[in-house]
Amino acid sequence: MKQPAFCTLTPDEFHAQRERYLRVRPTVERVERGAGEALITFAPGFDPRLVRELVETEQQCCPFFTIDVDEEARLVRIASDDPDRWDVIDGFAAVFSRRTV
Repeated sequence: MKQPAFCTLTPDEFHAQRERYLRVRPTVERVERGAGEALITFAPGFDPRLVRELVETEQQCCPFFTIDVDEEARLVRIASDDPDRWDVIDGFAAVFSRRTV
């Protein structure tokens, strides 16, 4: 996973976030992609603290997205009303679906 040009994280922060993704990905059960959103469902037993940490970091560096977490449903929703940002949502979906490292 390369740091996108628009990312505001420092290299160390980006490295730490990448590590969070690598630790979270094995617990991803399903990734669904729709117009302007990605839904990531986690398997039972996922680490909600780690997912919250990952999401909070993304919210800081990508404030142009709406990112919602429903721990009870084991679901994260990443969305944007701006079609120019949908390719970035595709990137998130790819990272969560293990197609990218």
